[in-house]
Amino acid sequence: MKKSLIGLIIILLILLIVQLVYFNFKKEKNGNLIELSQNNQTLEQNETNVYEEKNTDENLIEINGLEEIMNQYSGNESANQIEKEIYTFANTNLTKIYDMTNRKSNNKILQMYDLETETINEMHIYSGEDFLAIVAQIFMVGNVKTVKCTSCSIEENSYNANDNGYTSFNVILKFDSSNTIKLKVYIANEINTNPSLKFGKVD
Repeated sequence: MKKSLIGLIIILLILLIVQLVYFNFKKEKNGNLIELSQNNQTLEQNETNVYEEKNTDENLIEINGLEEIMNQYSGNESANQIEKEIYTFANTNLTKIYDMTNRKSNNKILQMYDLETETINEMHIYSGEDFLAIVAQIFMVGNVKTVKCTSCSIEENSYNANDNGYTSFNVILKFDSSNTIKLKVYIANEINTNPSLKFGKVD
């Protein structure tokens, strides 16, 4: 009887020890899972911040001389928006225009403007004459898909505060092939002017 009681006590002690060990292990495991989850959230947040920062940087091109113009400009366009649109034009739309017009005559290019007016207007070009002049400059650069725009600057003495309701100035896009494209930029002086931004040929 005494031996049975001692055996029962030993078994209970063993079960108690096993239970304590099990709960301690479970608590430690859950703590590690929480820490791992927090680390994953931190990593995901960092990746998001890096992406957003990269995405923002890639949508801008610094335009030398723009700050001076914006100090005199009284309309509603922002420097950030102008930089973004010029970046898109230099790094995306020039390639689209090249693909559209490569190996085509001037007459065909003007016909293309009439046929693809909406698409070309989305690139902020609003006349066949401007489109043809810009295409001619692209052909001087050559295959714009193989070169990169490395800098953009405003041409001296090209600022006009009131050019038929727009502030206008010339920008010079320089490529790593040492070629350049000169573009006239118009930004609206009044909020109800449409389009608010356009690109054209330099006079």
